[in-house]
Amino acid sequence: MAVNFAKKYEKATSDLLVAKRKSQVFTNQNYQWTGVNSVIVTTLVDPTIGAYNPASGMARYGTPTEVEDTEQEWALSRDRAWTKTIDKKSSADKMMIKQAGKYLAQATKNVLVPSLFWGQA
Repeated sequence: MAVNFAKKYEKATSDLLVAKRKSQVFTNQNYQWTGVNSVIVTTLVDPTIGAYNPASGMARYGTPTEVEDTEQEWALSRDRAWTKTIDKKSSADKMMIKQAGKYLAQATKNVLVPSLFWGQA
């Protein structure tokens, strides 16, 4: 018997991701992966441009058709993790330069992002 994982259809369309891709590709604000290992993303198909024809009466802008869409399944291929700690004494002994938020930003920039782009680490 096959094992089927839960799938979820998202309310957002993929063009929302394109505009934010350069600055927010890793923030996962548009798609919720909680409880599933894949999501179905719908992309609306762009229309074809036609010529305006005022002599065509009701079809002067062209023949109306339903907006088409395509579906693409995005599945998680890796489950990555790291663990580090910063205790209060260690931070104090280093003049408070060890700060959790700053370290997380550094690790994301130097380790996570290269791993996602180039398959490193």
